[in-house]
Amino acid sequence: MSCQENEEEAEIIESLNNGIDFIEEPFECSTCFILTGPTGVFLLDCAHCFCINCVTDLFIGTDDEIITCPSQVNNATCNTTVFRTDVENLLGEEIYNAYRESKRSEDHMQAMIDHLKLMELSDANIVPNNEPFECPVCITDIAKDQGVLLRDCFHSFCRECLSRTVIHAESVIVRCPAMVNNESCETIIRDPEIKCLLSEVDYEAYLSRSLRTAEASNIKSVHCKTPDCIFWCELMDNATSFDCPVCRKVNCVKCKVIHDGITCKDYRNKLVQDKANSISEEELEKQRAAGTVMRCPKCSVWVTKTAGCDFMRCSICKTAICWATRGPRWGPAGDGDNSGGCGCQISKRCTPTCGGCHF
Repeated sequence: MSCQENEEEAEIIESLNNGIDFIEEPFECSTCFILTGPTGVFLLDCAHCFCINCVTDLFIGTDDEIITCPSQVNNATCNTTVFRTDVENLLGEEIYNAYRESKRSEDHMQAMIDHLKLMELSDANIVPNNEPFECPVCITDIAKDQGVLLRDCFHSFCRECLSRTVIHAESVIVRCPAMVNNESCETIIRDPEIKCLLSEVDYEAYLSRSLRTAEASNIKSVHCKTPDCIFWCELMDNATSFDCPVCRKVNCVKCKVIHDGITCKDYRNKLVQDKANSISEEELEKQRAAGTVMRCPKCSVWVTKTAGCDFMRCSICKTAICWATRGPRWGPAGDGDNSGGCGCQISKRCTPTCGGCHF
């Protein structure tokens, strides 16, 4: 090829790469018809103008090398063409790539939304992933429909990692395990999703844990006094008793026990008599001073420990007690509240004599 032919070809290529330019005055976008400016571009061959949003959708959001102007002229498409490289050269590589990434994120988000709408129509409790991905927890490639897409944050995980997150969660409010900009995702996993993720046995364990946590966090909760009964409820301030729907026993709120067939007064008189018959108050005080008995920090009934763990519960009010400190095991919020109580944690003991068995 001669030098003249090379020069002619270079001129043609140069002319092709100059089909688009910036607008430096207010204009009306030829696509969305919004009056804007001076941020935008126009095509040199047809003078049609486009705002940056439309440039992103029409020219940057495509992988086609040659792009056709979509504007309408006399009810027909303009058909003026521009090279994708023209747009890249005009905006600069950094800005062009930033727009491309933004467009990909928008398209991905819209695809997730469309997928969720489709699953809502099918009444599915759990949403499978609509495209392959790498699980961010176990770093395993997951095929289409083999993972789980969380409805509220669009993060995807393999089923095993997500189910383990629920099973081993310290709180009954289980949050998405994803990290976003080095911060934990705050999205809460829905109960229908949890139910579909877990086996029947694991889900029952999760529900039991939820009930225990709810009971411990409710200062007005009252548990049925029948041994091994799972029922508890929140009572009104003026309630004096409640019928347990599980064991069918009548619980006395004042006495905090079940005393079928006798009044509260008769029950308390019986307690006093039983104490008098078993051991004198003076003797109990001597044993307390010797460290063999103590009073429950909540109901003041006498408690003794003959052997075993330093963690125990009052037989009357079921309060968790630390024998090492002679005080409550947990703080004012109940079981699991480490803000008070004996203060035992994984890395420390409440007293030098603490056996550490109730960490």
